[in-house]
Amino acid sequence: MTWKTLLPAGLAWAALAGPAVAGDLPKSVLATPLPPGPGATVPAGGPLAAPVITPAGTTKHGHQLFDVIPTGWGDGGSIRTSHPERHLLGKDHAPDHCPPAYPPACGESRGWVGLEFLFWATRSVSVPPLLTSGPASAAPGVAGALGRPTTDILFGRGGQLDEFRPGFRLEAGLYRDESAREAIFARFFFIGSESEGRSAASFGQAVLALPQALPGGGTFPLYVGYPGLTAGVADASVQTDFFGVDANLQRRLCDSGTCRFDAIGGFRYLYLGDRLDRRFALTSDPNSVVPGVRAFGEESVRTRNNFYGGQVGLGASGRWGALTAQARLLVALGVTDSELDGSLTRTAVGGPFLVPVGAAVGGGSHSDYFAVVPEAGVKFGWQPRDHLRFTVGYDWVYWSRVRRAPEAFALGPVPRGGGTDVWAQGFNAGLELRY
Repeated sequence: MTWKTLLPAGLAWAALAGPAVAGDLPKSVLATPLPPGPGATVPAGGPLAAPVITPAGTTKHGHQLFDVIPTGWGDGGSIRTSHPERHLLGKDHAPDHCPPAYPPACGESRGWVGLEFLFWATRSVSVPPLLTSGPASAAPGVAGALGRPTTDILFGRGGQLDEFRPGFRLEAGLYRDESAREAIFARFFFIGSESEGRSAASFGQAVLALPQALPGGGTFPLYVGYPGLTAGVADASVQTDFFGVDANLQRRLCDSGTCRFDAIGGFRYLYLGDRLDRRFALTSDPNSVVPGVRAFGEESVRTRNNFYGGQVGLGASGRWGALTAQARLLVALGVTDSELDGSLTRTAVGGPFLVPVGAAVGGGSHSDYFAVVPEAGVKFGWQPRDHLRFTVGYDWVYWSRVRRAPEAFALGPVPRGGGTDVWAQGFNAGLELRY
């Protein structure tokens, strides 16, 4: 290293070493041994023959901050740092350089926290007919039976649980040093629970039926309400929950000063839980064959899907003044740990029965599936202040193998196995703070 290389650094640091108060610092320091001398204006477009150091007029954690343009950068932007000596020798001699692409805010802004409002929808799930009705003039076994043209399905219309619903996502990250070459970040998202259901009642004037599976195949209606036979109430509902968390290491691949590309790798966890419930209570008509009987019943199927896997991907970002853009493409490979439980209970009291008559049947299974979880997202931002950014964007997440309670419900005591896929997609709007 020659004296010509060291002289710019020495002049700049000597000029900064004296004043201790931000207000007493010179407005700008240009350290160069070349004509026309220190303090000269550098022609636009550069490249600079020596570093330009400007006191920022602010402090952080008791340290004076400076804006530094290292030798050779020209109009490539500046670094805000409390250690300008690390960057005086220029781009080729500094440990690492950090043009002003997004992310990060270079130098002292090494961490970020973001909170986003989500408005997402998940893939619909097929819900079987759970409550039916039909004309009272039809004979028992026909009124409200599945497959009959006169049957009216009260609840269970096929594709359900696919409405957009609110949620939130929290992201926090930290760059490992001022160069912002590497960062660690973690995210947590939750989509608000969605449920759909219906309650119905019949007090002897209308037909209210619950389709049931026959042991040998086919279905038959269990009459909660039928003129001259029974009167009662019934309800059915389905519900779903979806959330996830991931932790990642991000490493810069390249940075042009306006655009930046990163490699991403980490661990991902997802949870999807579904539940289906159906209940009824009925009383036999006083004029029926078996008067005075009261019966109760409940059916339930629940699934819990947990995904564990590693993920890799790419990130791209850019900044143009106060406007920013960011995109991520990630793919996780791992295992879906799926649990499925089902139960059915029936109880009858009164009438000719001296004691309550009841039955309970249950079943379930545990399965592990190989699964793939890709994710794509894009986000646009406006950054009016160094430490504040507003964002809007769009996300899409796909999960290749899960089990869902409504599709496992078989109108009987033992739920079906099998699997399907699920996706979630929607919009986001948020606020990000940098520190």
